[in-house]
This record gives sequence, C-alpha cells and structure tokens, in this order.
Amino acid sequence: MRAPLAVLSVLWYHVIMKPFFTNSLSEEELKESSDLIDRYQTRYPHSSLFLFFKGRLWRLKKNLDAALQEYEKARVIIVCLYFMADRLVSHRSIRL
Repeated sequence: MRAPLAVLSVLWYHVIMKPFFTNSLSEEELKESSDLIDRYQTRYPHSSLFLFFKGRLWRLKKNLDAALQEYEKARVIIVCLYFMADRLVSHRSIRL
C-alpha cells in the first residue's frame, strides 16, 4: 500500500506543485509522470486519483479535450462511490 501512496505524492509534486510555483515542467518530468500514471493505472484502472492526475497531465500538455475526458471519468467514479457509501450508511442505520 505504500508504493501507490508514494507514487501519488510524486505525481502531486510534479503535476500540481511544481507547475504552480514555476509555471514550467520539463519534457523529462512530463514523461516520468506519464510513465508512472500508465504503470499504476493498469493496476488501479478505476482510481479517481490516478484519473485526476492523468487529466492534469493532459492539461499540462495542452490537450484540453483529453483532460476533460479524464476529469469526467474521475468525477463519475467519485459520485458512484459517494452513493454507494450513502446507501451503506443508510442501510446500517435502518437496522439499528
């Protein structure tokens, strides 16, 4: 479980923090981030966090259509998880 969290931390740094403070990201950093996302998205294909970072990476590459598609996938997964959790909580409260 530590490896995916470490990868998310590295992605957070490269894809969110560094561009925010420096307004630039080298091609090497883009490639490294893209490789990390591709590697871990095969293991966790429905992870909203990896989908979000993939969308952010597409945005940095100035491909807004692909970025919006990834953001939409991530949003759908988050909404589904919210409703599943809500059902679970409401189902348990009825039993009490």
